[in-house]
Amino acid sequence: MSIHQIAIEKAIRMLSASGATYHIKTTDKEWGAPIQAVKLKRNARYGYGTLTNHFAPFLKDIKVGDVALIPFGEFDKESIRGALCGHLSHHWGNGSYMIHRAPDNIEVLRLA
Repeated sequence: MSIHQIAIEKAIRMLSASGATYHIKTTDKEWGAPIQAVKLKRNARYGYGTLTNHFAPFLKDIKVGDVALIPFGEFDKESIRGALCGHLSHHWGNGSYMIHRAPDNIEVLRLA
């Protein structure tokens, strides 16, 4: 038995004991059950901070009662809307804004 085989069997024993799901494949053998692919979140298509960097300049100097128009740019409508709502709720608070998705942009009205 090679050292590679010993290392694989030791890893399998440790994974099994911890209750983990695993699938190990070598050139001659496979262990474990096939693992289902995980569907990425909608915003995972874009790099971390990409959506925020797109809409943050439009919200920089907005005051209560002002409206900001945020173009979609190269992003899909639902991804930018979701990221925008999360950002606004975190920074301004829930219920402190109102958004409307127009054909070309998103309108943001700051309420409080």
